[in-house]
Amino acid sequence: MRRDVPFPTSGRHFRLVLVAAMSCLFLLGGTQVAAGVSAAASSTRSQKLAKALKACKKQPRQRRASCVKRAKKKYGPHPSTSPTGPATPTSPLAPPAAAPPASVAPPGPTLEWLQQELTTGHQAAPVGANQQVVSLVIVSRGTPRHGSGVPKREGGDEVLATTWIYPIVFTYDFHYEGTRLNKKFESENYPEIYHYHVEAQAQFDASAVWVLRNPSGGGGGSTCTSEPVQFVC
Repeated sequence: MRRDVPFPTSGRHFRLVLVAAMSCLFLLGGTQVAAGVSAAASSTRSQKLAKALKACKKQPRQRRASCVKRAKKKYGPHPSTSPTGPATPTSPLAPPAAAPPASVAPPGPTLEWLQQELTTGHQAAPVGANQQVVSLVIVSRGTPRHGSGVPKREGGDEVLATTWIYPIVFTYDFHYEGTRLNKKFESENYPEIYHYHVEAQAQFDASAVWVLRNPSGGGGGSTCTSEPVQFVC
């Protein structure tokens, strides 16, 4: 039958047990003190945050959001640094940046493309059998550049930074055969010619598509005269 071993009250074993017990009590007390200090600090930061947020409410409306953001950044809770706590989720990697636009401009718009754009393109007026676009000449070509990629309200040109812009000035005649009543109230055809002088932009986008744009819109970058009846159109 096993005999109970008496607890030592003196000697070397007693001193070792006593030292171990005191060490445990010291560590436990230190942990509690640290926890108390951390709780007090957290309480103080919470009070300061509440006071700062209250002050933000007295700011003008357009400044409240930035005031609240600063207060939360300064007095908000710190993220946990405990190795046993949950791992802080890492933000996903940002997508790779878009490739920079080409630095060498492609060849500019051709006269054939411009003729087609004025005749059958998306900016052309309906051209019937009795109408013609003739005498097309590109008067001048500006220096090609990339779009700013910035809206007009912010001082940009509202063209993507990957799009090439070619300023061009061209002239052409639009021949039109109209119908009118003569003095005998008989229907007769008569020729009419419109002379156009246009300042526009030919744009070459990243998908290799040409588009004709008039920066002034609605013919604001163009001038026009007509004959035989002279008037500015």
